[in-house]
Amino acid sequence: MGAIANGSASKTTPASPEDVWHHVSDGSRVAPWWPNAERAEDVQGGIFTLVLRSSRGVPVRTDWQVGTSRRPEIQRWEQQIANTPFAKALVASAVEVRIEPTDGGGSRVTVSVERELKQKGLFANRLGTKASKEQAGQALASLLREVSSAG
Repeated sequence: MGAIANGSASKTTPASPEDVWHHVSDGSRVAPWWPNAERAEDVQGGIFTLVLRSSRGVPVRTDWQVGTSRRPEIQRWEQQIANTPFAKALVASAVEVRIEPTDGGGSRVTVSVERELKQKGLFANRLGTKASKEQAGQALASLLREVSSAG
């Protein structure tokens, strides 16, 4: 087993759970708020491809499948790792968005990034966890901007 690198971010928004759900329930709506995503492709049911832009400007395809979907509470995607370049570094990768109703009709939204790295050790764990927390925070901030601009 490699290093576990999980991170999450939470925030309350005046948007209703259904408003947030609209942006997370369909793979074709993920790209506008996911960090470094340019577009979604090949969206078929619970399977989709996100095309990301790497720090060097290279497009990178990431394939995802819905693992859990409970309207309007939780949406979880699992990255397809086998037979991809990610298999060199990752054992598993998932993203989960939890939406909890708050008093007054708003929502508490939590974005979690979960990864199991091939690399082992404390250093890998620390760097991976830091990166996962940063990505979850960026995704949450962008998601909430997307939700508020749509409302």
